Amino acid sequence: MGGYVASHLVREAPLRSVTLLAPAAYHPDAVDRRIPFTDAFTRFLRDERRYHWMKSDAFDRIGEHRGSFMLVEYGRDQVIPHGVGERYFHAASGLRDRTRVLLPKFRHDGTFDESPAAQQKRSAVLGRIVPWFIGL
Repeated sequence: MGGYVASHLVREAPLRSVTLLAPAAYHPDAVDRRIPFTDAFTRFLRDERRYHWMKSDAFDRIGEHRGSFMLVEYGRDQVIPHGVGERYFHAASGLRDRTRVLLPKFRHDGTFDESPAAQQKRSAVLGRIVPWFIGL
């Protein structure tokens, strides 16, 4: 949900930089209808004929961003379709500074648990994001 929220902040506040980490994109009706973030939300999103993520307003909003942009994706993401990252990166094509990072061995889940694998994942993510921010 964070990538979608960040895309909306771009319009509301002039951000110097935006980093999206394995971002999702939602059809606007998924938010407008205030569907609880439960299995009902997932079922709603799976109705691709009517509410496909490709119809999300998030991409146009990211395209309005005028600062730096970084997209971080997980190579083994089992939640976010690969095409979502493609669309975000394409939407940011007019930016002077855009970076795309693929962390090939990580999945979408388990970022915040205390397992050694999660710690390794966090280190990999921060190892790519922090130097990028420092270089801005």
